[in-house]
Amino acid sequence: MKSFLLTIAALFCYAVSNAQNNALAIDDFVTTVAVIGTDATINVAVTYEGEETVKDFDYTISSPAFEDETFHYILKEPLYKSRIPVFLNLPFKSGTIARMEDASITITKVNGVENEIGNDKNVSKGKLISIIADSPHKVVMEEFTATWCANCPRGIVAMEKLQRLYPDNFIGIAIHCDDVMSANGFNSLLKQVEAIPFCFVNRRYKCDPYWGYTYGGRFATKELFDGCLNQPTEAALQIRSAIWNEDSTSISITTDATFQYDNENAPYALGFVLTEDYVSGPGSKWNQANNLMTDLEFMLDEDFHKFYYGDSYIKNMEYMHVAVGGWKTGNGYEGSIQSPVVAGETQTFNKTLDISAVKQIQNKKNLKVIALLIDTERDRIVNADQTLISEEDVAAILPKTTDSTRKVESIYGIDGSRRNSLSRGVNIVRHSDGTTKTILKK
Repeated sequence: MKSFLLTIAALFCYAVSNAQNNALAIDDFVTTVAVIGTDATINVAVTYEGEETVKDFDYTISSPAFEDETFHYILKEPLYKSRIPVFLNLPFKSGTIARMEDASITITKVNGVENEIGNDKNVSKGKLISIIADSPHKVVMEEFTATWCANCPRGIVAMEKLQRLYPDNFIGIAIHCDDVMSANGFNSLLKQVEAIPFCFVNRRYKCDPYWGYTYGGRFATKELFDGCLNQPTEAALQIRSAIWNEDSTSISITTDATFQYDNENAPYALGFVLTEDYVSGPGSKWNQANNLMTDLEFMLDEDFHKFYYGDSYIKNMEYMHVAVGGWKTGNGYEGSIQSPVVAGETQTFNKTLDISAVKQIQNKKNLKVIALLIDTERDRIVNADQTLISEEDVAAILPKTTDSTRKVESIYGIDGSRRNSLSRGVNIVRHSDGTTKTILKK
């Protein structure tokens, strides 16, 4: 018996002595964009797998674009053992030439000692894109939801919050799964979804639409949204026009994409989505299943009151951002972006979407066209734009100009309300160069 206890004690001591007390893993960062010659950050996920808390660590960034750099990172809050990834913004100095380079991050030390993680889990690989200037950009949440999904009200509220917090930078696409609002054109995305509620944020983060990766306790997708919004993008994207044909069975779309770096290749393409707001209908198939009534986390949040104080099925719902059709939403239209891409040059793409077979549309006035600029090699959304659909080409009505770069940016009524096309009465047209023109339409 004594020898048995000594053996157990020895094994315990061996296990303790060999425990990974300082083991920090890091995921691939895929792609990071930074303006040349600036202090920038790489947003990357780390996971602590050790036994002690992590207060600081050292990492080295390697790339042909610059000499290896080593940094010491002090955490604002200690990391504890967890299988949940934590996203950090790791500082680095960007390159001096507008181009794409391979790069890697290696976590060398944790709490001042050698990182004990094994199997190359201490190395993160990706691409660094150095650009000449940042571009305005919008962030896309593709939310996977259903009326029969009792947890999906989390995603409905998340979309409402993001729309309110970021009215000019948020694009929502609610992709319904096996319910009355299901639409065609999203099969390649649905194959990546194992359960709902679920979402993609710029297809970089794939997680719960409200909790993010935390799974309980807070609105963590806001932090992921901020991470995408705060990082520069390598291309501007603008829907110059979206116009109905005469019988409203198709939409002619013109998009402009302007890149901020040179690349002999063009791993990019454009896809399109049609969404509708204020979608509703009669009968039980339109009721939203709901099981948030007993979750105290949502009791004090007014955005959740409809669900927390509601029944197991919520009637008279009006659904927003409903995807009614998708066109090449996975990898985009081949040839929509041509090689090479050149810094400062604009590529224009014209596409007509046939919607004659789309049966889900209720009110065409509530439709929006969304253009997605997709990185086809790394499965991410680079930029996006959205607009309502006009009955006429405003640019064609305006007086001709010799400035080919000047475009119609927005139209307002005399009361300041924004319009999607010229309306009867006084119209104030704002151009991309900042000039305005007043047009009277009879």
